[in-house]
Amino acid sequence: MKQLTPLLLMAVACLIAGNAFAQTKKVPAVTTSEPQLAAGTYFIINGNVAITPEAPSLGQNVFLKPFRRSGLQKWVVAKGGTAKNISYTIKLSGEAEDLWFQPFPGSSDRTPIISYKEGNVSYKITPVPGKAGLWYIKSIKSSGDALRSYLSDAALPLEMRFEPPEEGNAKFYWKFEPAGE
Repeated sequence: MKQLTPLLLMAVACLIAGNAFAQTKKVPAVTTSEPQLAAGTYFIINGNVAITPEAPSLGQNVFLKPFRRSGLQKWVVAKGGTAKNISYTIKLSGEAEDLWFQPFPGSSDRTPIISYKEGNVSYKITPVPGKAGLWYIKSIKSSGDALRSYLSDAALPLEMRFEPPEEGNAKFYWKFEPAGE
């Protein structure tokens, strides 16, 4: 037992020294080659239609209407989260109160509305693979379901829904065109 004590002390000393060395060792930053959307004011477009609220007031439904560079088609996209876990919020631009783009609360079809912040209004906005300049908008609140255009009736404006993303379906692809603000 007397012979094991010095060996045990040496082993503990080596572990402590090794641990101290590991703590001072610099770990390189994680880099990603995936492009990220810059924060800014954008028109959010799908084909020739843009995300547009019915009116700039609380609880309004949001539809896809012909893209005309209207003030109601401008959205402030803010970047948040951490370097490893980037998220975005989308808010109606202009003098309207804090009206945030979000899925309708408690609705099974999750049609978007503008309203005050109700819970998590954050999104993952990720590039569509192989489609430069096009993005998926995935709701964190809706467990990653993506925004898509949805034609419910030819006489009505195009609606949108949050649904599981379908690879290769252009109804899930969104272009963020800078609004020049």
